[in-house]
Amino acid sequence: MKRKNDADDAVELAEGGSKPQTFIDRMIVERGELANRMQALVGFMELPPFYALDQEEQDRMRGQRTAMGHYLEILDARIAYHQARGVTA
Repeated sequence: MKRKNDADDAVELAEGGSKPQTFIDRMIVERGELANRMQALVGFMELPPFYALDQEEQDRMRGQRTAMGHYLEILDARIAYHQARGVTA
């Protein structure tokens, strides 16, 4: 059985019809969606169809993965920063 993580919780919040209440909630939802998209991209990059793509497209996808990783790190830092300060607005 797959273990739930923060990304799953964020997507459930987004899909469950509950609107995120604060900008931190919105960042958490955004982070979860990004993590899921990145996981799908990385999963595709492990499959034979990825290697059937020309080298330039593979390189673009690797660049996309890197950019998504940086974006994820930035969101994590922003969320932690505001949560540590108890910001709820």
